[in-house]
Amino acid sequence: MVVSLFTTLGKEKCDEQGDEKHNRLDYWIRYYQKESEALNDTPKDVANFLCDIQKTGEYIISRYILTQPQRLFKLEDEVKKYLPNDDIEAILSCGRYLTHTSRIRKTILELAECVAKDGRSVSEVLSAHPDWQQNIQNLIENYGFLNWTLLGGDLVDHKYIEQEVARLIADNESFANEREEMETLLNNIKRREEIIKNNNDKREVRLADLSGHLPVLRLDIHTCLLSVLKYFENFALAAGEKYGLTPDEIHSLYFDDIIQMVELGKLVPKDELYRRQKGFLRVYTHDGVSSYVAEDAHKIIGSFLEWRKKEMTTTKEVSGTLASWPDKKITSIEGSCFVLTTAFDADKLMGEFRDGQILVATQTHPNIVPIMKKAKAIITDEGGLTCHAAIVSRELNKPCIIGTKLATKIFKTDDNIKLDLKNATVQKID
Repeated sequence: MVVSLFTTLGKEKCDEQGDEKHNRLDYWIRYYQKESEALNDTPKDVANFLCDIQKTGEYIISRYILTQPQRLFKLEDEVKKYLPNDDIEAILSCGRYLTHTSRIRKTILELAECVAKDGRSVSEVLSAHPDWQQNIQNLIENYGFLNWTLLGGDLVDHKYIEQEVARLIADNESFANEREEMETLLNNIKRREEIIKNNNDKREVRLADLSGHLPVLRLDIHTCLLSVLKYFENFALAAGEKYGLTPDEIHSLYFDDIIQMVELGKLVPKDELYRRQKGFLRVYTHDGVSSYVAEDAHKIIGSFLEWRKKEMTTTKEVSGTLASWPDKKITSIEGSCFVLTTAFDADKLMGEFRDGQILVATQTHPNIVPIMKKAKAIITDEGGLTCHAAIVSRELNKPCIIGTKLATKIFKTDDNIKLDLKNATVQKID
C-alpha cells in the first residue's frame, strides 16, 4: 500500500500524457542525475515537479504522524503489563511481514545464492531463467526508488543488483551472515503467525500483534518518504550550486524560497540566511505557525529545556524502554560509548566512531544507519516502540534501549557504560 501511494503521482502524470503503459518508475527517474541540466532547460517543469513532491510528502506525513510513538504510549503501556512472556515478546520482535527494504535484501540474497550455484554471471542467469528475470523486473518497478535509507546508495536497478550480488559472492563470511539474519527474521515472522493463529482470542495477543506490526508500517512509510524527499534535496543542492549557495545556506531556505529560486532565480538575502543558520525554530499551534531565528530561537528552546537542568546534574542512571533484545541469553552489555547529539555531521563522525562502541544518541536518523550497523548496542533519549531507533535496531539485530530522556546529557563519549537489558537501564561504570 505504501509503495502504491508514492507511485500514484507518477501514474497520474503518465495518464495525463495519455500513455497508460508508461512504466510508473520512469516518472520518478525522469530527472535523476540530470538535475542541473533540467534546472537550466525546463525550470518551470522542475518547479512543478517539486510542488508535486511536496504534496505527496504532506499526504504521507499525515499518515506517518498517526504512528508517532507519543500517540501509542497507552498501547505500549497495556502490552508491557503482560511482559515478561515468551509468546508476547516473539510477537513484538517483528511485524506481520518483511519491510520493503528487507524484501529487497531477500530477493538479492536469493539471486546471489542462485548465481553462486550456477557459476555464470547475473545477466546470464537471468537470461536462462525467465522467472528470475521477471522477479527482478518486478522488484525494480515496485521498490526501485526506495534505496536511500537502510540500504544506502542509489536507485535499485540492474546495475545495483549486479554489484550487490558480486559483493556477496566475493565475501563468503558476509554472505553467510546476511543469509542467517534473513532466515532468523523469516523464522520469527513464521513463529509470530503461529502464535497469533492459536491465540487470537486473547486480548494481549491482539494488542501485541498491533504493537509489533506498527514499526514495520512506520518504517515502510518513512522509507518511502525519505526516498521521495531525496529527489527534492538533489534539486535544491543543484540549484544552490547554480546560484553560488553553500549546502548550509540551501538547508536554511523555506520551501517557497526554493521554488522561487528554481523557477525565477529569486534569492533570499545572504544576511537572512546567516541569521537562520544561527538558530531556527518553528512552533505549530492551533492558531498557526510561528517562526523564530537566531537568538530568539535559542531563547524559546532554552525555556523548553529549563526544567531538565536539575535532573541532569543529579542523575547517575537512566532508564527507558527495551526496544530490541535479539539474544535473550545476553542480559547485560558493557562497553565504551559514543555520544551523538546531531545527525547533520554523521558523515564526519563516521571516522571517529569505533567498531563495537555503544551508540548513545538523542534520536536516530537514516543518515546514521552506517554507525548503527557498527554499534554494539543503541541507546536514545527519545522515542517509543515505533521510533526509528527501535525499528532499525530490530532490523539490524542490535540491542536497543529507547526513551531514556537524559542519556546524551549524562554520558560522554568514551565513558564506559553498562546496559541492563532485563530492566532497560543504563549506568556509568567507574
